[in-house]
Amino acid sequence: MDHIYASAIRIAEKVVPDEVDLAPAIIDSALAGGRQWKDLLQPVQGSELGGVFGGIEGGDLVAVINAIQESTSILANLLSMSSAVLSVIVSFLVIRERNELDQKLETLNEGDADKLKIAISSTSQHLVELGIKVERADEMSRLTIQALLEDPQNSKKFLVELSKKQ
Repeated sequence: MDHIYASAIRIAEKVVPDEVDLAPAIIDSALAGGRQWKDLLQPVQGSELGGVFGGIEGGDLVAVINAIQESTSILANLLSMSSAVLSVIVSFLVIRERNELDQKLETLNEGDADKLKIAISSTSQHLVELGIKVERADEMSRLTIQALLEDPQNSKKFLVELSKKQ
């Protein structure tokens, strides 16, 4: 289970550093599933998520973990690429400008570029559905995928565990 916590903390550090301390409790809730996880996904004030924890500031880590859960097969497909391709993709994901990122993706073969675009889009879409603004959701999606790709072996195990509670 340590790899699950390590993955959740790595994602929190990259995407929502203010919520790192909450990562173990949030991942425990996600893995437990059921009412506790559903409560955590419920808005408590406007678009703030938090249920069980009494209003996690912004609820961004809850949203990220849920978006990963909803996109596990797509993200697993991305993680199945060669380590050389994954290294190139990680270097691309630090690019903030959408047009520049699209230009860099053209250097990948079409299938790999498509896998990445689908993963970013899927994760971002789930974040938007949970109340995250589109621009922030795109950034969070890129950062989440970057965190997953930095340790593909543990990330694969992380996705397997999360997919069990969909």
